[in-house]
Amino acid sequence: MRETGRKPLALVARPPESARDLSDLPPEVLNELGPARSDVLTSQILTVLQSLGGRGDLDDILIGLYRNFHVVLKRRFVQNKIWRMTRKGQVHKVKGERGVFRATSARTERGRRKGRG
Repeated sequence: MRETGRKPLALVARPPESARDLSDLPPEVLNELGPARSDVLTSQILTVLQSLGGRGDLDDILIGLYRNFHVVLKRRFVQNKIWRMTRKGQVHKVKGERGVFRATSARTERGRRKGRG
């Protein structure tokens, strides 16, 4: 094997949560990301929920998407997106309150992973 003169890349720890916020990236960068990393709407919805104190209903999310990101989407589209996010564990329905969702905290998610393993 030939020596290329390049230093081996060091392993990097998992990026902080702020590095996962893709809302400020231009389309050129988003197009280069893999499908798991390029889901801007998920990031925007989570950002909106965080700005609402961690929870909100569909109306709050639609208003937040417009005010924060100038995104106008159909209610049904966002509703379906939140349902998919719920199935993935990214958001949860608030018990006892119809149509209210809360962002899953990193602490809660870590606790669940430990409990499963």
